[in-house]
Amino acid sequence: MSTRTTSSTTATAATAEAAATKVTDGHRQADPTAVPADERTSAEAHEQAPVVSVRGLTVTFPERSDRLVVDDVSFDVHPGEIVAIVGRSGSGKSVTARSLIGLAGSGAVVTADRLDLEGEHVLALDEGAWRSVRGRRVGFVLQDALTSLDPLRRIGDEVGEALGRLPANDRRDRVEAALRRAGIVDPEVRSRQYAHQLSGGLRQRALIASAIVNDPRLLVADEPTTALDVTVQRHVLELLRGLAAEGRGVLLITHDLAVVAQFASRVLVMQNGRVGESGTVEDVLANPSDAYTRRLLAAIPSEHNRGRRLSVAPDEIDAAEIDSAEIDAAEIDAAEIDAAEIDAAEGPNVPRPTDVPGESGAPASAQTPTRSTGGEGSVAPATADAPAEAPATAGAPEASDTRKGSVASARANAGSSDGAADASGGDTTAPAALAKPSGTTGDLAPLLVVDDATVVFPGPRGSRRRALDGVSIRIAPGETLGVVGESGSGKSTLGRAVLGLQRLDAGSVELFGAPWSALPERRRRPLRRRVQVISQDPLGSFDPRLTVGQLIDQPLRLGPRRAAAERRAEAVRLLGLVDLDGDLLGERPGRLSGGQRQRVSIAQALASDPELLVADEPVSALDVLTQAQVLDLLVELQARVGLAMLFISHDLGVVQHLTHRIAVMKDGRIVETGPVDEVFDRPRHPYTVELFDAVPRIGTRPSPAT
Repeated sequence: MSTRTTSSTTATAATAEAAATKVTDGHRQADPTAVPADERTSAEAHEQAPVVSVRGLTVTFPERSDRLVVDDVSFDVHPGEIVAIVGRSGSGKSVTARSLIGLAGSGAVVTADRLDLEGEHVLALDEGAWRSVRGRRVGFVLQDALTSLDPLRRIGDEVGEALGRLPANDRRDRVEAALRRAGIVDPEVRSRQYAHQLSGGLRQRALIASAIVNDPRLLVADEPTTALDVTVQRHVLELLRGLAAEGRGVLLITHDLAVVAQFASRVLVMQNGRVGESGTVEDVLANPSDAYTRRLLAAIPSEHNRGRRLSVAPDEIDAAEIDSAEIDAAEIDAAEIDAAEIDAAEGPNVPRPTDVPGESGAPASAQTPTRSTGGEGSVAPATADAPAEAPATAGAPEASDTRKGSVASARANAGSSDGAADASGGDTTAPAALAKPSGTTGDLAPLLVVDDATVVFPGPRGSRRRALDGVSIRIAPGETLGVVGESGSGKSTLGRAVLGLQRLDAGSVELFGAPWSALPERRRRPLRRRVQVISQDPLGSFDPRLTVGQLIDQPLRLGPRRAAAERRAEAVRLLGLVDLDGDLLGERPGRLSGGQRQRVSIAQALASDPELLVADEPVSALDVLTQAQVLDLLVELQARVGLAMLFISHDLGVVQHLTHRIAVMKDGRIVETGPVDEVFDRPRHPYTVELFDAVPRIGTRPSPAT
């Protein structure tokens, strides 16, 4: 019988014994001591002792629950390889990673048969000893560089903090060398700047520089690219692969299996604190033996599952969220560890295009879309001479379906036995049971017309930057237009302009056939009910003091005068429309899972019977299973209610799966636009090609960057 070591500030014999309980999952799990061959990991690296070796790791938070947040996890990370831990939010992957640096979370009880760093058993270290490990022997890269970096300190001071006391010249040289190794050009200049003066990609590179400045043997990266656009993500992941090639071990925590497929050597799939499956990336992804792994793979949006459901049935969704709720809370607590302490220590069934406005009766397949790839990069308004620039309305509902009351009528059917959500039967491969709208749409006027929109922001030293440069788009009733591009391309500015939250310097926005951007706010306010927003971060946009019922009641109070009991019944119906139980009305947002919060955000947006939704990165912060649930919900709602959507995202797989047309933005301009299948199959603009090439895909592996 092996001897287990316990690390805890509140450990007792009873809790340690409970935490040491082991459960066998019965699924295939590779021998953690074996390191299978992989072309991205040299044979020499396999022959070396592991940088970190973990056996029987268990973590509990006994002050909150008896649940095992991490349950009998074992793995090795060898020099020169990238080992990934993948799973949905609440799976225990972040707590596992943070246990390797002594930061599992407040009140955590950590036990293990072995937790060795370069052959030294480190679990029993006191806090002072852990501080000497963090930043020196183990580098840690957090997810959100903007909140992790001190806004009041220069980047050079932030990176150099882990160096301790060194002569100024030596410190400067080490800092600049780390910044340069992290891929930052002009490190002498960047080291004197503050975090807010850097782009998202540069901030993440600065965070990596702070993690490698002491040349640690192990690098732990917890969701390091989740909030980054695809090109920046590719650069950061190539950097991590280069660091591994230098002989470091890299432990990559992620929920993105496509990233795992391209950049990791081995993978552990975690669910509810346990490893359900592990092995080489090729074996696990090509021949998954665990049902949960298969669910993760099926939930990834791509051209292969366009028109099919991504998620399981709602009752299975709710059960999964309940099972992970306590683990999710532990993950959140672990994530809220002060970053300074670490630094100091160291369609579904998408309706298909059938008719094009302005070309009544002409099938979309007969149109030859033309993309604006020159000049100002804007999309020309639809004319008989330029039919490709007219919105493909994708089988949009008849005009009567898109008028006021359509959401209300759908609410009455929420929860019906023949509703779209129930028809899936939990089959993740079956076509989404969505009623395809009928009728022709050639005579429907567009809901949204943006014409030659220009927004100019002041820059440093009197310069001026065009955030929008002559942008023109149209969205028809029942249609989804996807807007993609790198950070800073202007897509969020476009969304704010459509919402009337950003003043235009030139051009115009029309909504529902009437002027919008030129109206004073007092005249715009009565129309705001018809256009609503789904934000990226509902937890940040919700008032944490309000319950779910109060949040949904806010827009209901602005509508027709109704008694409190009637508004409450309406809130229950809205929750049913987004597959949530009415019992959640009394809960506060902080008690909900990420997927539940996003669905509450959608219910709140639907409360005012909108005709147009502006969704700005609504699934970028969600794990793949929760993302699948939200995407399925949006398409089901669109088919049942007839909503139009402006869908802004940096995730090209999501856009390809969800939208009818796509507009690619760069430097404030639309450089290419057209039906989504056409643009993805035959991109014409070099930037579009570059953007698509940067997308990680399962089954393909990029060549190492040279």
